[in-house]
Amino acid sequence: MKKQNEFLLIVDGSSLLATSYYSSLPKALRKEKDEAKKEEMYPRLLKKDKSGRYCNALELFFHTLFTIMTFQHPSHLVVCWDAGRNTFRKELWPSYKSNRQETPGPLREQFESCYELCEKLNICQVRDTRYEADDFAGSIAFQMRDYLPVRILTRDKDYFQLIDERIHIWYGMADLKKVKAWRKTHHMPSCLPSRVVQIDEAVLKKEFGYHAAAVPMIKCLYGDPSDNIPGVSGMGENRSIKLAEHYHTIEELYEPIEAARTKADRKKLARLWKSWGINISPFAVLSRKGSKDRLNARQMAEICYTLGKIRTDLDLADCFEQEFSPELFRCRFEKNRIYPTLRLYNIDLKIGRSSSIPGEDPAERRKKRARKASGKKAQPGSRKGGHTAASPKPAAKSVSASQTARSAGKPEARKTGNKPNGQTSRPAQSLAGEKRRPKATGYKNGSHMTAGKPTKASPAVKNSQKSQAGQPKAANSAASGCLQNVPTGQPEQKPAQSARKNQKAKRPSSGQSGSKNRNRCSNTSRPDAAFSSKEQPSLPARTSKPDQSAARKQTGKGSQAKGRKSGSSRKRSPHSSQMAQASAASASAMQIGGISCPAQ
Repeated sequence: MKKQNEFLLIVDGSSLLATSYYSSLPKALRKEKDEAKKEEMYPRLLKKDKSGRYCNALELFFHTLFTIMTFQHPSHLVVCWDAGRNTFRKELWPSYKSNRQETPGPLREQFESCYELCEKLNICQVRDTRYEADDFAGSIAFQMRDYLPVRILTRDKDYFQLIDERIHIWYGMADLKKVKAWRKTHHMPSCLPSRVVQIDEAVLKKEFGYHAAAVPMIKCLYGDPSDNIPGVSGMGENRSIKLAEHYHTIEELYEPIEAARTKADRKKLARLWKSWGINISPFAVLSRKGSKDRLNARQMAEICYTLGKIRTDLDLADCFEQEFSPELFRCRFEKNRIYPTLRLYNIDLKIGRSSSIPGEDPAERRKKRARKASGKKAQPGSRKGGHTAASPKPAAKSVSASQTARSAGKPEARKTGNKPNGQTSRPAQSLAGEKRRPKATGYKNGSHMTAGKPTKASPAVKNSQKSQAGQPKAANSAASGCLQNVPTGQPEQKPAQSARKNQKAKRPSSGQSGSKNRNRCSNTSRPDAAFSSKEQPSLPARTSKPDQSAARKQTGKGSQAKGRKSGSSRKRSPHSSQMAQASAASASAMQIGGISCPAQ
């Protein structure tokens, strides 16, 4: 363990184990109200070890405990337990804690298992049938505060009465937002356990409205419903807190009450209480007399004070075999025994991986991870450094022509392809693990692909490509379909996909003989036909029919445009404008590179 400022950590074991049990219960058990059905569901839903012992609460208990030991590093540790409910408080008030349900069977079994595990792990612990866990915690804290700072881990508000300059409470809360807000508001230490706030005198007064010394008197006057402490009948919480802030014992409270014998004295006492914020005087309630079936107010207050007061004067020499001293509570964990001992109860600690963490040896953890990694099979397609994880690294990579040219310092031959604006095509890569592209069959980059092998293009096609580069962009886009389909003495050439897209983009929207014009631009000769560009028959340009629809629209508009000025300009029909653009593009493409092509 890392050596920090030494302090004593007192753990309320009963509270921590009960919280661990109920927080780990499945939802079905939480909602079930029938005890008989719960008994049937316990073996099926709760976690067990190999011997059939319940261990759901044990796992969370030791996970919380060793997380604190790992990150908060207490130098001294003691766990306090409740041995039963038949304590001296039960003898004093038989209905004390009688409102609580019976402890469930799995939780009762894990109380004994947890005590045995702490004993095997050399964790100091204490329990006795005569006293409760808070009595042992209070006595140890008050007797050790002169030697060490004390922190008490609990979820019970009864421990607030033990707070002083050397004793602080690590109070567990379920609301995480509230925990963060309290830590930020009160500037609490950052190294606190999860969902825990540190309660001192300032926080107790700010958040709860009373001091530590007032807690027993609040329980005396108002009572505690969770422990079935009745309090003085008729005293509310507000009046109890106000009186408890000024009277810390029963004697201090009843001294002015018994002294007020006259009406003037009672009025004077009522004015004093009103200055403290008590508008309605509790004099009549606190001076109520008893009867055969009921105790008087003072007797009831004295009993409730004893029930709510934590004992801090126990003789602990009989509870421990060794001499009572700070060294009795020093942490003496044997790290090599922690993990095997917890594994007997199917408890697996997963707190961290540093050597200071109690549990399995880090070297053993590394060996286990290495064995798991070697036994795993790599997923197909996963690459690490250019080769798959499962397969060995290839001996040599296939180098493309472009990579060879770059390594030799020669300029790389650019591939024009069918991409617009002269963009070069992506060079083929042959890295291992990458999918190869299928071999092309047909026209590509101005050459004919025969059985996957490129052949040289004809001179006529080369001349047409040179002349095409010098023409305007509009003419190039209009005539691209005609140039790529000129027969050159080779088998029939299929037009490129980009040229087909350009044809569709420039096609007139009127739909007048569009399919016929497209068929005339394509090569319909026999596959063995071979003739030069001079022998190409030139077909006369086909004039488009007059736009009758535009004329009809104009005549229709004329009948509707009554009252308009004669000089107003009319909008041109979108149909006629498209036809005009198409005819201009086809006229510019009639003579390109010495090849005649019919107008579309």
